[in-house]
Amino acid sequence: MRIRYTRRATRHLAALRRFSTDRFGATTTATTLERIRAAIDDLAHRPKRGRSGRIAGSRKLVIPGLPFIVAYRITETSIDILAIIHAAQRWPNQWD
Repeated sequence: MRIRYTRRATRHLAALRRFSTDRFGATTTATTLERIRAAIDDLAHRPKRGRSGRIAGSRKLVIPGLPFIVAYRITETSIDILAIIHAAQRWPNQWD
């Protein structure tokens, strides 16, 4: 299955990159982003790996060893990455 990132998810990754680089440095940031991307890429082979999400039709994948959760939706042709959220962040009530 094909992985597609929404604009929101792309913005989340960019913000994570900026914040993490400023706070932890480029090496740690690169490692963190690689672990997130690897977990997301694995969804192409195991789309139901995550649990049902709070918002109807969504699922959530907890990234092992990191405080991040990936919200996604499975369609007939793709897996849509809706958001990448820090576990301490507040979840939205709906996905656009």
